[in-house]
Amino acid sequence: MKQALHILGKDARHFRYEIGVLLAFTAAFACANIFSGPLPAYLRASGPGMVVIWWPLICLLVQQESFVGDRQFWITRPYSRASLLAAKALFIVVFINMPLLLAQAAILAAAGFNPLAYLSSFLWVHIVFFASVLLPAVALASVTRTFAQAVLAFFGIGAALIVVGLVMGQVMGNSGHLATYTASAFVWADTLTAEVSFVAPVVFILILQWTTRKRWLALTVGAASFLLAELFSGNLDTALGTGVQARMFGERAAEQTAVVMNGYDVGRDGSATRNTVPIMAGFRVVDMPADLLAKPEIVEMTFEDPRGVRWSSGWMPAMSTGADVFQRDPDADRAFAWWQYIPVDRQFAQRVGSAPLTVHGSAWVMLNERRAVDLPDNRRTSVPGGGACTVYRQSPRLSWFVSCASPFHATFSTADGFSYPYELNKPPRGTTRLLTFWDSPLPSSLLLSPLFTNGTGRVAVQTNFIYFYYQPRAYIHRYFTASNVRLP
Repeated sequence: MKQALHILGKDARHFRYEIGVLLAFTAAFACANIFSGPLPAYLRASGPGMVVIWWPLICLLVQQESFVGDRQFWITRPYSRASLLAAKALFIVVFINMPLLLAQAAILAAAGFNPLAYLSSFLWVHIVFFASVLLPAVALASVTRTFAQAVLAFFGIGAALIVVGLVMGQVMGNSGHLATYTASAFVWADTLTAEVSFVAPVVFILILQWTTRKRWLALTVGAASFLLAELFSGNLDTALGTGVQARMFGERAAEQTAVVMNGYDVGRDGSATRNTVPIMAGFRVVDMPADLLAKPEIVEMTFEDPRGVRWSSGWMPAMSTGADVFQRDPDADRAFAWWQYIPVDRQFAQRVGSAPLTVHGSAWVMLNERRAVDLPDNRRTSVPGGGACTVYRQSPRLSWFVSCASPFHATFSTADGFSYPYELNKPPRGTTRLLTFWDSPLPSSLLLSPLFTNGTGRVAVQTNFIYFYYQPRAYIHRYFTASNVRLP
């Protein structure tokens, strides 16, 4: 440990000016997120500037004791690789992670939230940042001799990733199926699987380079592991999302709830394209518990004609251009209906024509309990989910607006409003509802600032604000069948 601390002290003295610049950018980033109102250009650019400094500093730091070649001075001196690794990691934690952590804590404290209540979220954010943002810079510096080589390698790897993405997209497009869609409910799972498929090759490169110092071997293994991850990731985000959420919430007294496809409610949704015929199909979630509301997440369907010709949609997000795909208000019949958008393969549609089809499919549906909180005028109000909202009313007849803030997770995603009937000699009145949905089992979304803010803008009509939070209570997977379905 003494050796690691000695190397850390040497690096801190060598990069003292760069560290000073980085600390100044970090402080400016905190100020830009604490103070409201118009900000100078240098404060607005402080966040990106801070990130831009990280990579060059890490590259220069690692290349102080280069792992490329066999004539480095440290090889002939009593520097162990473990001490070197510990020293470089400590440098990153002390001069990058810790200042950023203090800045984030100051942002939360200034917004009225206790930073100590979010220690798990802070820990998660910095682990993910270290693995996905900082560790790749360490790997890049470990396989290059100079900073110029690192810059060229950075742009070369970026170009290679673009080419691989284009090739993979072409392969998926020619596979005979529509590309798999990622449901908005699984953004967290998609992000997590992408992080793992990116970080795993970086870890392989680091292990091989720091143990063998054979960079071509390290680069070959890293590239091969990245390609394998891209080839076999497939529907991993869907499997991860449904598996985790099903285990978290289960059936919870929703065993009688079913998903029904109305085979007679099928219509065209827009004009056909070169590859697809867009249609809309009617669905219903029926027999829900009385106190729960439905939010369909993903749907998959297989269409089959009497001759055995089939087409499968794969997993698609619950999406519609004709109706909301989540239930805003309770229905008297304990059911929820929506129109599902389906981009049917054009060749299949032309082949089956108007023949009657049988549809087999399944859907994952989240059932939510809704909690409501009235937002009084000119007062900060805590809301479900861990945030707070403030309504600003400038005068009884002018304008009203609301500002909401939430640590580590997004604030309300949808706002809707409606007005009461106009009454003579009285100002028009209305209600604005702020709708927020649970979105992830992870402790935090991955952004530099820990504080998510949102607002409605100015509302000209006198209005009452109500904050709704939809908390999952059951997560169900249901199969359905529809007969005599005809494509429009």
